[in-house]
Amino acid sequence: MIHQIVSHPQQIAAILPQYRENGDTTLILSMDGEKFVVTVQVRTFIQQLARRQAIDLGALRSNAREVTHSQLLQPLAFCPAVLLCPMKVRQAKIKGDNCTGYINACAVESFEQAVTNEEKPHCKVHLYNGMTLTVFLSARAIENQLRNARLAEAHAPYQTLFQNFNTLDLYSDHTRNILISIESLTHGLLNLLTINDNQTPTTQKAYPVKKKKDRLPLFTPRSGPSKKS
Repeated sequence: MIHQIVSHPQQIAAILPQYRENGDTTLILSMDGEKFVVTVQVRTFIQQLARRQAIDLGALRSNAREVTHSQLLQPLAFCPAVLLCPMKVRQAKIKGDNCTGYINACAVESFEQAVTNEEKPHCKVHLYNGMTLTVFLSARAIENQLRNARLAEAHAPYQTLFQNFNTLDLYSDHTRNILISIESLTHGLLNLLTINDNQTPTTQKAYPVKKKKDRLPLFTPRSGPSKKS
């Protein structure tokens, strides 16, 4: 199931660091409310996720930094419906431990400031899958993170394709010819895949090798003049 989540990140609701007996691991919450544990840290899992989606993580962060003007904790707009907001989701047991997890902004239903006597403020973030997460940020900070995520989404690289498509004149002959070509190419590929799937392996046709006496000579000797008797 974890391979399906990596291949289809739209199923990810949150990526959280978690302490376990075998060390620091990562807890994945799905949109359906399921939980999965991977034996790598959050940073490594994010890198694996980006690599699987063929995304340049450095360029993605740089793009988010430019549009949000934030030097730390940039949101990651991986693809449509995947807006990963970095948030502090635990207290460190050992100095230097990672406390930052990623919550998909598309999975957040609401959040509220927790009423507590503790010195450090924290909020309750409610997800659409019915789960509630504790985030050690103020309500204002969470609101800013979600706003930055939407801003990063609006300037994400994949939005360029959608914007170019929306500017097409669907009634022009040029656009109609492009769509017809795409449709023809798609049908051709599907037919090719169907033929390859239905094709049964056949043995290679054997061509008989001529025997030595049946082979033609490389050249025909010229007959000399006949001797007169």
